[in-house]
Amino acid sequence: MSKFAQATGLGTADLEREVRALQSQMERLNFPSKNTVYAMSKVIFHRYDLFCFQDSYFREMKAPNPIILKRLNGLMGYFIWNWTEVNEQYRIV
Repeated sequence: MSKFAQATGLGTADLEREVRALQSQMERLNFPSKNTVYAMSKVIFHRYDLFCFQDSYFREMKAPNPIILKRLNGLMGYFIWNWTEVNEQYRIV
């Protein structure tokens, strides 16, 4: 965590606090599902307040358009790595 904190210019404690807050928000927005990809998509909508850029129906409901959410889910899948598979396919030095 400390190397990532250095790369982002944050203190380790600050980064850990941010990560915990993000995890909590993901759990809250995606309850009762435990699908991480879906949670990531929903957090993006809330974190960047993308509701105002949708059709009026979804904007007033303050809910992500399911079509856009599905596309975001597809994109978020690229950010989840299967580290066991990566280690088997590539030699990390």
